[in-house]
Amino acid sequence: MNIAVGEKIFVEGGADFIAMARPLIADPELPSKAQQGRSDEIRPCVACNQGCLDRLLTHGCKRIILVEMSNSIGKDIGPITRWSVLAYLKQHNVKIMKGAKAISQTVCIMN
Repeated sequence: MNIAVGEKIFVEGGADFIAMARPLIADPELPSKAQQGRSDEIRPCVACNQGCLDRLLTHGCKRIILVEMSNSIGKDIGPITRWSVLAYLKQHNVKIMKGAKAISQTVCIMN
């Protein structure tokens, strides 16, 4: 999935919303770049699964929050920790009602 394909599907009524996971790991600034018309600057996901899905399958959802995530195209995205997830959720006014288990699931969904 890329911005052009996602937008085409959405505009043609093929989906109510478009979600992307690996493209956001490859370039966390993807939404901003797309909104500003800088699509040519978006670092594409090469679908190798080495820094994201491979780690999820190796360590499982509950352990992924303690593992460094990366991508294979040259940008380290840093550690995803329980605290960075909590900070993200607080910043975006998201409420979680069931503690650590829900946070682990949220990390899996966010990735």
